[in-house]
Amino acid sequence: GDCPTIRVLIKENFQSAILEGSNLISSLTIEVKEGEIGLFDPDKKLLRSGSGFTLKNLIGGHLKLDGELYRGTVEVFINPLQQPVIVNELCLEEYLRGVVPNELNPILFPQTEAIKAQTVAARTFAFSHLRQNAKRGFDVYMDERSQVYKGVQSEKPLSNRVIQDTRGLVATYREDPIVAFYSSTCGGLTENYKAIFQKPAIPYLQGGVKCPDRSSPYHSWNEHIQIAKVQSRLEKWAGVGRLKKIVSL
Repeated sequence: GDCPTIRVLIKENFQSAILEGSNLISSLTIEVKEGEIGLFDPDKKLLRSGSGFTLKNLIGGHLKLDGELYRGTVEVFINPLQQPVIVNELCLEEYLRGVVPNELNPILFPQTEAIKAQTVAARTFAFSHLRQNAKRGFDVYMDERSQVYKGVQSEKPLSNRVIQDTRGLVATYREDPIVAFYSSTCGGLTENYKAIFQKPAIPYLQGGVKCPDRSSPYHSWNEHIQIAKVQSRLEKWAGVGRLKKIVSL
């Protein structure tokens, strides 16, 4: 059936950007001045100005924004919060092509079943976030605030094939797409949603599942914290008096 569209935030609070491959002109500069957007040709001649534009690609090509290729259309506008943003709107299945290989590299981890699980999680996450940031003019961020999306250049044949093979498949709870959180590292045991986000519990995110993650580069780490910082934070929340020593358990 039809593929739903997803809106991905590419740039926010920017001042200028270069867009190549649009049906308006082969190369244009987008500039923001005093709450208005101007589109300029390579000779700095103003082509159009206004509060927002949808820029489409030439048939059979991709739009290139500041050197990165994207499927679908690029929208540049002042959002309802009065911030200039650039949003990539495209079919959700095509969006996944630029997400899955960045979240699970199919060259380093070519196990098809693992890529299938990652794809279903990424697709479900995207579905559950449609219209989440409507007041900002988009659905998802292009980085770890949502899922890492890097457009056409990051696509890989194996992940593309898995996305096609699982097309439209999402995980649901009571007929709604679940909030499909996933991470590179879990500390050996998954945690309860309520404990992490201080929000009402979600029945299917109870935590307590063992997840060995020794292959993750973030499995073990060191942090140097000044005692004064610990002292001041404890004072703020608990008023415990002078700190004498810290013992690891």
